[in-house]
Amino acid sequence: MTIPEMQQERAALIEKARAIHNTAGEEQREMSAEDTANFDAAWVDIGKLEVKIAREKKLEDAERTLTEPEARISDPEPTDAQRAREENEEQRVGLDSDEYRDFFNSCLRVERRPNDMPDEFRALQSDVDIQAGYLTIPQEMASGILGVVDNLFLIRGLSKNFQVPQAASLGLRKRTARMATFAWSSELKVSTEDSTLAFGKKVLEPHHLTGQIKVSRDLMRRVPDVQGIVRDELAYDAGETMEEAYFTGTGAQQPLGVMTASADGISTGRDVSTGNTNTTIGADNLRECLYTLLPQYRRNAQWIFHRDGIKMISKLKDGNGQYLWTPGIRAEDPDILLGRPAHESEYQSNTFTSGLYVGILGDFSHYVTADALDMEIQVLYELDAATNQIRFIGRMKSDGLPVLEEGFVRVTLT
Repeated sequence: MTIPEMQQERAALIEKARAIHNTAGEEQREMSAEDTANFDAAWVDIGKLEVKIAREKKLEDAERTLTEPEARISDPEPTDAQRAREENEEQRVGLDSDEYRDFFNSCLRVERRPNDMPDEFRALQSDVDIQAGYLTIPQEMASGILGVVDNLFLIRGLSKNFQVPQAASLGLRKRTARMATFAWSSELKVSTEDSTLAFGKKVLEPHHLTGQIKVSRDLMRRVPDVQGIVRDELAYDAGETMEEAYFTGTGAQQPLGVMTASADGISTGRDVSTGNTNTTIGADNLRECLYTLLPQYRRNAQWIFHRDGIKMISKLKDGNGQYLWTPGIRAEDPDILLGRPAHESEYQSNTFTSGLYVGILGDFSHYVTADALDMEIQVLYELDAATNQIRFIGRMKSDGLPVLEEGFVRVTLT
């Protein structure tokens, strides 16, 4: 079944659920046990279709990265970090050469060992123990790994990303107080000097992220795209870890998440519980959240809820009997809630208990991620020889945090 077909079936199930809900409302009664069972069954089927649609989209996005390795969105004007990377390209040219990539792939295929590396390639290995089996990932593959992560995970794809290949940290300017000096005056009157404008700085320090997988030697020999297997497995595993941290990370040796209350990110001053109960999301709360954001952030804002939260919200109506939530018409269209895109994420909370966060609305361009592209892979041939497997250990450095809390508001239960 194609994505459009699954999308149409999903829309039909949503209409079925709405019809059940509307019938009870029109008859001014609570839904019967049979109505509730049919409604919940429809939502179970909707959930299964959404998983299938998401999986198909992930596959399509991943396949596009295979054929379009350079198809990454970048700013029209290069950043300082990008300029630094370009200036460093001459030092990395060996790692990006066809010869090095061929050697890297042949090591993955067990045709040779890292200690067989030619002298000119050994010179490119900085602080890496050749005898231990280390191989530095070619730049193209490292970018491909992060490209797959960008396509598969929500906040990662919505955030603003910086590459800091050489710097130990990335400093971002933050205005802590606005200028307040202009006033109505006369031609000869001296204006009052401003004394309130102030700036601070937020610092992203990419933290180490490590993981490992084991692959059968027979599979490595028989499958043509060995590099693709290793890349996709490393990307998905690393991406899951990063995405979870972008939601709930503590900021201690990991990114600071948008659902973590912190003076360094989004404080409790951006929590809105008005209109909610201690177990449910209310229509009035969603409007409170929407208009808590200033217009300049509202125009690019997007909602993120768990699918259980979306299920609850899909039943809400305004005073005219109109549903607040509208499903996307086409496969590539997001659902709409009060005029803004609404996304589902399994990393968002679905625990509906007093005082907890259950959703967020924000302009996610004000969530910044920073990657240090000193990614490397260690290939261990002998550790799992008894089970005829090769172990791959991947390492990278990344960080992330909200840099402007007024661009976000959290949905909070009372």
